[in-house]
Amino acid sequence: MKKLAQIHKWIALGFGIFWVLQAVSGALLVFQRELTDLTTIAPYGKDMPYTNAGLSIGIEKLKQTNPTHKPVFLINNSTSYNIFDLITETPEKELPVYRLSATTGDTYKTYYWEGSVSTLSFFRALHLFHTRLLAGNLGHWIIGLSGIFLTTSLALGLYIGWPRNRTAKHVLKPKAFKFKIASLYAWHRAVGLWCVFLLLFITVSGTIQVWQSSLRSMLGATHNPTIERAENSGLTLSLTDAINIAKQEFPGSALAMVSFPQASTPYYQVRLTQPDESRLVYGTTTLYISEQDGRILRIYNPLTTKSLKLKVFDALYPLHTGEFWGLTGRILYLIAAIGLVLLTVMGLSLWMLKSRRTTRKKITS
Repeated sequence: MKKLAQIHKWIALGFGIFWVLQAVSGALLVFQRELTDLTTIAPYGKDMPYTNAGLSIGIEKLKQTNPTHKPVFLINNSTSYNIFDLITETPEKELPVYRLSATTGDTYKTYYWEGSVSTLSFFRALHLFHTRLLAGNLGHWIIGLSGIFLTTSLALGLYIGWPRNRTAKHVLKPKAFKFKIASLYAWHRAVGLWCVFLLLFITVSGTIQVWQSSLRSMLGATHNPTIERAENSGLTLSLTDAINIAKQEFPGSALAMVSFPQASTPYYQVRLTQPDESRLVYGTTTLYISEQDGRILRIYNPLTTKSLKLKVFDALYPLHTGEFWGLTGRILYLIAAIGLVLLTVMGLSLWMLKSRRTTRKKITS
């Protein structure tokens, strides 16, 4: 048991501060859209009706003012204001982002999708830190390895702290001890047991997502195979028409994302969120709609798919963010993040107190 405790201690000491930053950034990202609503003063007002046409109007305006900026991706970024972020690409391969009103087509603000921190929005920078440490693929791998170490530390802590000779009630609600170290250890153990299972859910699901693309390809759990190009009819489907086609297939769904047609993929990839999906924000209901003739080339419906592999991979993100259990799950995620911060602070304090006590003993002896 002592060897396991030593491993648990040194892993936590090595990664503790890093885990705190990950917990805080993750907790903020879980409530990103609500915080965007609070911090964005939209000139068009929160109660104005949503219209697909507003997005097309905004994109046409941008084409006139920035004709070299090619639309690449559109993503819903708000719960109340009908705000969408339009990611574009310049000939220099830069990725300017325009925050658009889906009602009026007005541009609210601009930032960059990639680049130096000063050019990013707050939440984009936070997302890149949480997933890549602002260091590209290397940071992505470091995040994955950190997740493995955190999972190991949590599992060791669970094994070491699990009540054996005492009842769970006494362990989960510790009494006051005469010595500070004993009290601190008792609360470190109690908080760890309160949060450990939820933290394991969050950590394991997040760690798997680091290698999700590779795992999906390896296990054949993809739903966007190569689609043959349709014969060129000379027509070009508009964004509004593509969204309307998708929503006719799934009435009552909300627009989550749109990938615009490119040379190698001549179709709109429209993602919707159905009311019963586990992903509350960015649903996985996906339609591939030909830019040339408006045909639906493929539909992926997560509510009717019989593939267990797809269901498992689709569940990773909502499990990691707490969305799987709705608002309650996201609040529990926030509590778990606070718990991880407390565990780190108490663990570091324990180590410092024990180190000081050991130093005093050496001096007195």
